[in-house]
Amino acid sequence: MKVPGNRSKDDFLPNPFQTGSRRAKNPYQIGAYVVSEGGLEPPRPFGHQLLKLARLPIPPLRRGSGSSGSAVNLAAIPLLPARHRRPAGHRSSGRSPRQSMVHDHHMSDIQSERRDSTTLITLDNPEAFNALTPTMTSGLVAALREAAADRTCRAVVLTGRGERAFCAGVDVKSVARRDADVKAGTGSSADPIEAQFQNLHHELAAIIRTIHTLPVPVIAAVNGHAIGGGFAIAAASDLRVASDNAAFTDGFVSRGISGCELGLSYFLPHLVGASTAFDWMLTGRRVYADEALSTGLVRRVVPVSEVVDAALEIGEQIAKLAPMAVTMTKETMWANLQAPSLDHALAFESRTQVMTRNTGDAAEARLAFLEKRDPVFDTPDNPRPVR
Repeated sequence: MKVPGNRSKDDFLPNPFQTGSRRAKNPYQIGAYVVSEGGLEPPRPFGHQLLKLARLPIPPLRRGSGSSGSAVNLAAIPLLPARHRRPAGHRSSGRSPRQSMVHDHHMSDIQSERRDSTTLITLDNPEAFNALTPTMTSGLVAALREAAADRTCRAVVLTGRGERAFCAGVDVKSVARRDADVKAGTGSSADPIEAQFQNLHHELAAIIRTIHTLPVPVIAAVNGHAIGGGFAIAAASDLRVASDNAAFTDGFVSRGISGCELGLSYFLPHLVGASTAFDWMLTGRRVYADEALSTGLVRRVVPVSEVVDAALEIGEQIAKLAPMAVTMTKETMWANLQAPSLDHALAFESRTQVMTRNTGDAAEARLAFLEKRDPVFDTPDNPRPVR
């Protein structure tokens, strides 16, 4: 593999024991490029990066000047020096997690507010069952990225306004109005409606990709109907809680259009199995909360008035954990769903545990265990990137 200058391929591999200027800030990335079998290529979402690395031969990790052929004994790696015990509730920097802030995106179609350590994002178009207007798509991506940039945010909850619907996909009426305006204002012979349709698909796909690669867990509080794109948003989330009146529908197949959209044909077989996914997607039938619970699509079913609180409760459970450990667990889980073999999955897990074991958070967790108290983890020093 050709690499710039006098560097070797191993300089680009993650090494928790390497220090100094030769170590990359991102262990999977050098500058604007990512290591692959064929050389260097522009960075991709973390799943692609990890899979590229999985195909590289993984040398045994070594420390110091020990035997050149002996791999590291993971259990024997010493922890970093324990930090001084900090008072309960200490936060190193950033806004207090209990401070609530509300941000409106695109004329209040998307609302974002802090609830303790969790960011609650609400789709606010109840007259149209919280269907996504063209402006809401970019607003939702912006709200998700803003939550990830907040170093004190430990989880995100997505829900819809009211008690009837989580999200009914795309707001067809608003799209029709936009298309009419575009068609009236152009003199081109090209079909502007087709161009706008393709642009809308790219914008909707950006929502799914952002949820999937967000460095904090995303929890869908499904408070009613989740139809089409709304179903896809719920499936792309890391966890789901449903209200007792929730219903999931992949409706396009009954309208003469492929029911495979926005990653639903990717996520759903992973979540409920291929057989159940084929049943739901080929028939387009409505799947109610009890069936969603029995097939594992949702974690809990609660009354509609309690669904947001139930999702926030999960967010606060996650908030008690070390931020880097949670981020790396999410990344490794999704990446290993695509791992080509058990050996590749085991290699990813071992490398990730070596990296996270040698952090201040791991040292704090061990010290807290020995002192029989709850650990107090630092807020990340730098904003977490959204790929």
